[in-house]
Amino acid sequence: MSKCSSRDLLVEAAKKLFSLKGYSLVTTREIAEEAGVNLGSIQYYFGSKESLFIESLRDIFSSCKEDFIEDLKGNYDSLSKEEALVILCRIMYFLANEDREENQINGFNMVKREVLNNDLENANFRVNLVRIMSNEFFSSFDELISGLISKVMPKATSGEKMSISWMIYSSCNTFSLNKFFYKEIRGEDPTVEPKFSEIKKNIAKIVLKGMGIKDRLIQKTLKESDKYM
Repeated sequence: MSKCSSRDLLVEAAKKLFSLKGYSLVTTREIAEEAGVNLGSIQYYFGSKESLFIESLRDIFSSCKEDFIEDLKGNYDSLSKEEALVILCRIMYFLANEDREENQINGFNMVKREVLNNDLENANFRVNLVRIMSNEFFSSFDELISGLISKVMPKATSGEKMSISWMIYSSCNTFSLNKFFYKEIRGEDPTVEPKFSEIKKNIAKIVLKGMGIKDRLIQKTLKESDKYM
């Protein structure tokens, strides 16, 4: 068995067990047994259980970014207000997208569980987790969204931009991460068309209204954003 395959097996086993049981209830021995490798491999490849947890998250969220995020990073000066609004819609459609893989949903749930855990024994781990998630996974979204909001609302305060950003995150991710739950309790699939496109448009419409965008411009923006559905 190659070193590379052993490492990959450990990451896959860690994702499975951490998502099922949480960080504190999973032992390194369990992970090694699930992966079918020697216990010492965890120390060799990752150094600690905490580092393995972080690497499993990196593996999950590596596919969560779209090329347009990096392409547009910092390039706001040439955008018109209308173009900035279309890109905001594109981001919202991406965040609410129905094809987010199950392991990505597990990743968000893994983070949420550990961040909300009040176990004092793992307090330093939570601090490191929040720092890494912020720096590696959310910073590119945050910078892009903040720049676009500034383009649309030049006089917006930092507090207003933060509120709008959280409105985008909360509305899109709440739907994306709970769509399977909605399907079970309501007996209908919210991701089938044309219902899913309507839901995404309604999310975008609510956010744009909250930004004070006029109805006519909202309708124009939504129409121009149809190609990103």
